[in-house]
Amino acid sequence: MHIVRTECSRNKLATRNQSDLESLIRLSCQHARGILIELPGVIPATFMPILENLQRMQRLSRLPFRQWILPDQTGPKTNGVVDISPPLYSRGSKFAFSLKSILKVGGDDLSISSKVSVNDSAIIDEMVARTELDRGQCQAMIAALTREFAFVQGPPGIGKSYLGVKLMSVLQACRTKVNLGPIVVV
Repeated sequence: MHIVRTECSRNKLATRNQSDLESLIRLSCQHARGILIELPGVIPATFMPILENLQRMQRLSRLPFRQWILPDQTGPKTNGVVDISPPLYSRGSKFAFSLKSILKVGGDDLSISSKVSVNDSAIIDEMVARTELDRGQCQAMIAALTREFAFVQGPPGIGKSYLGVKLMSVLQACRTKVNLGPIVVV
C-alpha cells in the first residue's frame, strides 16, 4: 500500500492532473514509503483473471473470508449482526492500536484495544476531536481495526479512500510490533 506524501508530510489523495502524475512517478523512483492509487470506474484487463479466480473460488466454496463475506445464517450473532473476531495479532490482552500517526496535534497518544465497540461514543468523540476523521469515519476505523474483516461503503466523496490512507498509517505504525504480514486492500 502506498500513501502519497506532500512536502508538508501530510497525506494527500492524488488526482488525474499532471503534477500528481509527475509526483507519483518521482515517488516511485525514490522508494517512497507508499502510494495509494485509485482508478474509479476502471477495471484494467490485468484485474480480470483475479476477478474470474474469485468467482471460481466462490463457486467451489473456497473463497477467502467466506465466513464474513457470505456468513452462515446460523453463525454467531449479536442483535442480528454477525460477530466478527478481532484480527489474531491484536487479541493479546495488552495490545492496543496507536492512533498517534493520525492525530492532528502531538501530545498524548490515543490508542484503542481490539475490544472497543464501534458504538463506544466516548472513544469516537475523542477520535473526532483529535483526528481529521468525522464520526462515521471514526466508526469505520474502529471496525476496520477491531475485526478480521470490515466492509466500508458509502457514496462518492464521503471519504472512503481518505479513511483507507489513515487506516494504512495506523497499521504501518504497528507493523513491526506485531509482525504484521502483507496488507490486502480491495
